Amino acid sequence: MKCSPSILSALLVPLLSSAAGSPGHPPPYQGAVAGVQDLARLAEGLDSTKPRVRHGAVDALADVGTTEAWSIILDRGLVDGNSRVADSAQLRLGAAPVTPELLELLETRAGLGSRKAICRVRVAQALGTMPGEVPARLFERALKDKEPEVRAALVGAVEQRSVSAGASISGSDADHKRLVKALDRVATRDRDSRTRAAGLLALVAFAEAEGVGEEEARGASADALGSEDPLVVSAAIQIAAEGLDAEDLEAILWAKRGGHAPFMAAVAALEARADRESARLLIRRLGDEGAPLRPAAAWGIVRALRQVSGLSIGGSAARWENWAAGLPEGKITPVERRPTTDDGPTTTALYGLKIRGDRVAFLVDMSGSMWVDHKGAPRKEAVDVELARALRALPPTARFDLVPYSKNPAPWKGELVDATPKNVEKAVKAFRGCGLKGVGDLWGALESVLVDPEVDTVVILTDGAPSGGDRWDIELMGRLLGEEKRLRHVDIQMVLFGSSKGLKRRWAEVVDALGGTVLSID
Repeated sequence: MKCSPSILSALLVPLLSSAAGSPGHPPPYQGAVAGVQDLARLAEGLDSTKPRVRHGAVDALADVGTTEAWSIILDRGLVDGNSRVADSAQLRLGAAPVTPELLELLETRAGLGSRKAICRVRVAQALGTMPGEVPARLFERALKDKEPEVRAALVGAVEQRSVSAGASISGSDADHKRLVKALDRVATRDRDSRTRAAGLLALVAFAEAEGVGEEEARGASADALGSEDPLVVSAAIQIAAEGLDAEDLEAILWAKRGGHAPFMAAVAALEARADRESARLLIRRLGDEGAPLRPAAAWGIVRALRQVSGLSIGGSAARWENWAAGLPEGKITPVERRPTTDDGPTTTALYGLKIRGDRVAFLVDMSGSMWVDHKGAPRKEAVDVELARALRALPPTARFDLVPYSKNPAPWKGELVDATPKNVEKAVKAFRGCGLKGVGDLWGALESVLVDPEVDTVVILTDGAPSGGDRWDIELMGRLLGEEKRLRHVDIQMVLFGSSKGLKRRWAEVVDALGGTVLSID
């Protein structure tokens, strides 16, 4: 007898919902579920119209863990139209021990051979964390994918497996050499900037882990340092940080061209050295009035110096010089860390949240919570006022864009524009008349602005509950944003409105790990 979705719900939910987690945390379903539901009946949960039931079915099937169960998850769960379900499928796949049978499934049309790029991306990302050995030839074949986001996810998985304990890349010397050739091709010739940068990191990590391809890795890294692409240079600086001398890093800090990402990569390299020479170089750059820094760069140096020193000095180069004058040679021993004052450079503020950068993308969640009653009027009316105040406070030297989003991002311009009074008023008027409604695809909005290497700050105004698009799991989004920040060095700031305590806590953990701040308002 076929079990209907409603009957299946009655069977699954009482067993599973008592351990249900909050959004982004799949409930810790017990293995006993497999004993009371046969595979076919569990699979029928994916027919339900309720995402919660489909989510539960994915977890129950993953608990079964057989090849047949994974086949169902790949064929239906990973491509589910609801991102809560699909994210759960990806996360469970990423925790599944590697078996020959599962690897065979991953290369079928339900996995890396899928017609849907997002499915291939999910499988590639899961491959980065699956315990066990993944053969080099799988990556080598898959790196022929036509979509840059898939290739970027694949080389990211290679890098993860190269540096992780319990997750490795197997194969003969010939297999490894072929993979090196494929990684070198991505790192040096890929058409996509982000993918080239990720490929370079993967090539170097794989060469170091396996002792093969060192010559290719050195050559690609050296060429990347001379690239005109900011993301590629950022990756190269990260790789070569220990080998770069002070003159190399000084040239990057004072370069008239290059962009925010390479500059901040050089700052990070000097911060990691944490010695007197590095600190003095950062202080000299901070105080050079003949080559003034943009606010995000200045704040980046201040944060690096605070981390190295343990002090809470702000943007005063003179005060930092006084501190550095008494430093002995060699490594710096930070003082006992004190409460940090929030006195760094500021360009504007949203609801009191200080914004440091001056190349800013404002993302505004226009999902249903924006239109609920708030003190006698739709919340958007209050947002109109606060957003206008923030935009009007931007200095005219700043550049910005405004991106309301619901099911899709609806950027005002689609690129950063000068914060002239005329442009600001046009943006204020456009947002005041914006009636966008629907689910909120936060990840899609983020992707739409992170492709711009000029952006140094992303400010998000949201209720904190992702409800549309390809991503739902907050921690997974945080991990993916961390990978972007490593190359782009973009500040992520967030204002949460009407959020639950659980959402506030989890977003605070994610954004804090990214070096940003979350402000919660009523």
